Amino acid sequence: MKKHVQRFVYLLLAVVLLAGALLAWPGGARAGALEPLSSLAQGDTVTFAGYTWIVLDPGTGYLLMQGSLSYRQFDSNATNTFDPTSSTNVAYYLKNTFYNSLPTADRALIQTYPWTTGNETNESSGSVGAKIGLLSYSEYNTYQSVTGVVNSSYDWWLRTPYSGHSSAVCLVTTGGGPDVVNALNVYAVRPALYLNPGILVSGGHGGAVIGGAYESVSVLINSAAGGTVTGGGAYTDGTAVQVTATPNSGYDFTGWTDASGTQVSAAASYSFTMGTAATTLSANFQSIPVITVVNGVSFSVTVNDTGGTLTGTNTTYGTLTSIAGGNNGNVISGTLSGLSTTTPTDIHLGSGTIEVQAVSPPSTTLDKSRSFY
Repeated sequence: MKKHVQRFVYLLLAVVLLAGALLAWPGGARAGALEPLSSLAQGDTVTFAGYTWIVLDPGTGYLLMQGSLSYRQFDSNATNTFDPTSSTNVAYYLKNTFYNSLPTADRALIQTYPWTTGNETNESSGSVGAKIGLLSYSEYNTYQSVTGVVNSSYDWWLRTPYSGHSSAVCLVTTGGGPDVVNALNVYAVRPALYLNPGILVSGGHGGAVIGGAYESVSVLINSAAGGTVTGGGAYTDGTAVQVTATPNSGYDFTGWTDASGTQVSAAASYSFTMGTAATTLSANFQSIPVITVVNGVSFSVTVNDTGGTLTGTNTTYGTLTSIAGGNNGNVISGTLSGLSTTTPTDIHLGSGTIEVQAVSPPSTTLDKSRSFY
């Protein structure tokens, strides 16, 4: 009985150890799972450039250093404005000494942002572009409830000048309340920065920013009945993307256009390299123009369009004679024969198609028909 109990204990211990090893194995559980920064929750942390950062706003990629970077004067000339161009200012230190100390690959991921420089009564009255900043007075009030923002170990600078004195700057005390002090004083510096919210994080909360980003490709259709499209979705920056349009019966595909309406490709399958911003593409379909003719009776079609030239003709049924090529304003004419009065046929003009039905009347006008080109 004693031996059976020992065996059971050993077996149970082995199972526990094996489970622990599997959870710790790379790829097990969430380890190594990639997800965009925007999918994290406010208050989550990530490691980036050798530091731990608190996620203040996943949607914009706004991060605050979890601990303090150093203790410094706000400005040794007692100026209370956040100014990256002044060598005596904490903003200059962040822009140069701190930023340049980061790994080159990580520096490239930090976005330039317009940091407000107005006082606490009107912060948006001024701004300065920089890669690294500090929280403002209003931002601290917004984010102070986020886990890790309030730190009881030290006082730390905000970037907002105080309206009551030209040398006074706002800061956060160890108790978590905002206060006002002279810019010559020495307090902790907690950098803040913006990353692309689509940038990839390995392992979610507590994971590492690894670079690259998911961007969305939105594929729209200008006519719901015109056809179908494939290729939309999320892609990492720099990867190859292919979108494909397939017209339904009775429609032609006329090209891909971007968000501005500019045509980017006339081919049904369009390939491109994913950039660093979301992309919107529209697949444009147009119904194939239909004309009606009487079997054995001459017909004419006037083409009103400014692009392309009609070249080449053939029919699926019957014989087409005396048809000439042309472009905008030209009249395309011919005679269809050898066709029953109830059987439709196709006349191919260039890369497009006109469906011909063997009924009256024998002529029509086609306006803005891209089906030909």
